[in-house]
Amino acid sequence: MGPILVAQTPLTDATTTSTAITLNSGTNGANVVDNAVNTYISLSSSGTCRIDLGSAKTIKGYALSNTTETGFNPSSWRIEASNSANSGYVTLDTRSGNSWEQQGSRKFFNLTNTTAYRYYRIVNTTSSQKMYLAEAELFEDFSISGSVFLDYNLNNKKEVTELPVVGTKVWLKSLAAADPVATRTTGLTGAYQFSGSELDGLEIFTVTAKPSLNLQPRTEPMPQSGLSFPALAADGSYLFSNVLANQYGIGGVINFGFLPPTTTAAAAQLLEYPNLITNAANGTFGVSDTSDNAFLKNHPNTKYFSLTNSHPELYSNVTGYATGTNYTYQSGNYGSSGFLWDEGKYLVTDFLGTVFLETAGPNLGLKGILNNMSYGWRVSTGATTGAWNDRFLAVNGSGQQDSSMNAVIFADTVSLAAGNTYSMGFFGKSANKWQQGASVAKPSVVKYFVKRLSTGDTAAMGSITVEPTTSDATDSINFGWNKAFTDFIAQYNGDYGVYFLVTSSDIAGNDAYFDNFFLKKSSYKISGRIFNDANGLTNDLVDGTLISSLTNNPLYAYLLDPSDNHILAQSPVQADGSYVLFAPEYGSYNVAVSTKKQMNGSVFSAATADNWSFTGSNTGIGNLLGQLLNTIASKVGVTPLSILTDITEVNFGFQRLPMSYNRTKNISGAPVKGTNYSLSDLPLQGSDMEDNNGVQANWNNRAAVINTLPTNGFILKYNGNVVQAGDTVYNYNPALLSVTPGNNTPAGTLQTVFTYSAVDAAKQSSTAPATYTVNFTQPLPVELISFTATVNNECAVTLEWASAEEKNFRHFVVERSENGRDFTAIATVTATGSYSDYTYKDATAASGKSYYRLKLVDHDNSIAYSGVRTAVLSCNSTLQVFPTQTNDLVQVQGTQAGSVIRVMDMSGRVLMQETAKGATAQISLANLPAAQYLVGIIRDGHAEWVKVIKQ
Repeated sequence: MGPILVAQTPLTDATTTSTAITLNSGTNGANVVDNAVNTYISLSSSGTCRIDLGSAKTIKGYALSNTTETGFNPSSWRIEASNSANSGYVTLDTRSGNSWEQQGSRKFFNLTNTTAYRYYRIVNTTSSQKMYLAEAELFEDFSISGSVFLDYNLNNKKEVTELPVVGTKVWLKSLAAADPVATRTTGLTGAYQFSGSELDGLEIFTVTAKPSLNLQPRTEPMPQSGLSFPALAADGSYLFSNVLANQYGIGGVINFGFLPPTTTAAAAQLLEYPNLITNAANGTFGVSDTSDNAFLKNHPNTKYFSLTNSHPELYSNVTGYATGTNYTYQSGNYGSSGFLWDEGKYLVTDFLGTVFLETAGPNLGLKGILNNMSYGWRVSTGATTGAWNDRFLAVNGSGQQDSSMNAVIFADTVSLAAGNTYSMGFFGKSANKWQQGASVAKPSVVKYFVKRLSTGDTAAMGSITVEPTTSDATDSINFGWNKAFTDFIAQYNGDYGVYFLVTSSDIAGNDAYFDNFFLKKSSYKISGRIFNDANGLTNDLVDGTLISSLTNNPLYAYLLDPSDNHILAQSPVQADGSYVLFAPEYGSYNVAVSTKKQMNGSVFSAATADNWSFTGSNTGIGNLLGQLLNTIASKVGVTPLSILTDITEVNFGFQRLPMSYNRTKNISGAPVKGTNYSLSDLPLQGSDMEDNNGVQANWNNRAAVINTLPTNGFILKYNGNVVQAGDTVYNYNPALLSVTPGNNTPAGTLQTVFTYSAVDAAKQSSTAPATYTVNFTQPLPVELISFTATVNNECAVTLEWASAEEKNFRHFVVERSENGRDFTAIATVTATGSYSDYTYKDATAASGKSYYRLKLVDHDNSIAYSGVRTAVLSCNSTLQVFPTQTNDLVQVQGTQAGSVIRVMDMSGRVLMQETAKGATAQISLANLPAAQYLVGIIRDGHAEWVKVIKQ
């Protein structure tokens, strides 16, 4: 039988921190396998380091790490192996003149070994030069492999149901060279593999997967220590390097999860971008890496440009391009603070996966790309194609608040036709990352100006906001980009200048990313009207008086992106109640109305004036959703029937809510339980601006909602029927409303209160319910001062109580219960007058807990109840029950002829009962479910119980 073959995980170190290390000179050999770059061994010239793996293993590759100290890097060495500790070594690999890219780094080397050895030895062959070696790793499987798949559940693990991605190109690339070391294209299983010979000599390198079709990486995290890289921030690249983090634990299986981006290139092309800054390359800021192999070495993979030079790949169709004096293009040297540290700087850039780390030194890393400050880093990719080859504009706002042309990012010239409505805007993303904290997580404001060049007249001017990201997820590669649109009407034919300015009232918080600037003729028009809809939808229409404001609060209609609720366009509601919105592109949107003035690009917030409410809306005419569909939705979805169709009559209704008024009724005497007290002489009252001009009046023949029921146990009735909380009384008649003291109304009660709300013709109620109070001049007659239950030494319960003033009072009924719910009268005690003391002894109480209460009865037969008191009896008993755990039969001893034997559940419910015929009896529990039960006898008025467990 041959050896058992065990599959090895690629790049798994065969050494451990307990592997035996022998040095021919020196100490601390364990430093070479402790997975740390700040500890090391020193090998003199010809010095050796022997590694004992404990058993023979076939090592096919290895890695050495230099230290953070300069001057003693491994330069020349020999790798030997043997199955004898001190003899028989053969040479597996010889290296000379090796150089290192970084200190504290590791480098991989391939072996063509096919023999299993127990001992491996590193020999320093550098002439007259000692070697510092921080780490040595030995690999049985020296390769890198993985798969590319559709990661639907975003857990970065390929599930059976997740399909492979075929035809994806994967690079193995050293960051020290422009061209990849090797490339692979995934096959039918989505798999790829790089061999040990391709890994040979690599030190700082990446494995990078280029998205195919419209897919992009979504789940591969950056393995960098000390950086809280978002879990969903897939960047399509995996970095091998000890420059910024200890990666000794990284294996050689690298998987990439792909999904479609938030905004695909195909969808972005629907925005007919004419001659603005991003018109080239389907709306991107240009492309690089067109050959799929020519990586750019200069960080961060940007084709740096100067406005004085010609760059057709960026601005092939731009005419009249200009920048203001308050913005300066940031050239290739980002210095120690990053591109966007200085106010008024901007650049155009893109990132190819995490290969953007190519020239980031140990003190810069991610934080050195755009902002090297310790409190945050700024990394992003464009909105059009997601993570790949998509350039975008990064701007640090100038802080200028003026509207002069000196403060613009850029300007462009466009030709417009008179009478057309144009939509313009961009995709935007605030650069205030989540790691920078809330203090700078503020919206970036973009001012725009459209001027007629021949006269200087302003055709449009306003602001669009770019909202900050709020979480790790929205801050990852393709999240957080929002469409920011506006619209205007060109009054004249001719050339117009378009200008954009980024500004902020704060130094921190005016940085933003921009992509896909566009200006195009609006696609279709949405119009409608706003009504004071006094009757709501009771007539199945949104109608009434046309309004433009709620009280003194102007109304605004907004066009919303249905995916994220951002505002794309807006229109003030005119005096005749009308509004007009223009869709920037053919598609679906939401329309909503608010009294809150909001900026395009911000997240919509609904608001109404005090005491106004929304009654309903309808979807209009020409809407794919249907015509005149009455709803109560405050947002209406709109989709035109065709590309040439406008949508009209998207109407909204609002109405003022009614008001309710407090009422107080006084009744002479004391409340009598069971007696109905009519409330006819003090009707419910309300008012409504639409229904009765806001005059406080009796709410007769209208509707009212009973919000809360009367307090102190009173019962509210309408037309003899008990009213429940939330009930609506229609066609209210005051003569039919009454209150009645109930059985639970406590003694001493003087008052009861309930609340109600007036309901208007639109079937909406007031938001502030009114209180209706009923006062009595005298309380319910009897009030107990005290009530106690105690156990005496005669195995009986003594009840004692004392009364306060007794008026028209007849007697007390003593009631007892075994379970606290079902009470039985056991005695009647006649009242003796106010402030009397009473005593009653219960000699018939059963062993265990008993519950007692007093029923208080007046001469008019009205009643009230005291609180419940408990007493526990534990008396000597001759009762014997065995066994106490049984599946069936139970023996009962201590009975006598005529004794009643009962079986109860733990809630006191009698399940079985029979009469004993002598001193012993037998009970079968076979038909009862497994549980705890009480088995006992009742004789001479006393009960004795024993707990039995039915198994």
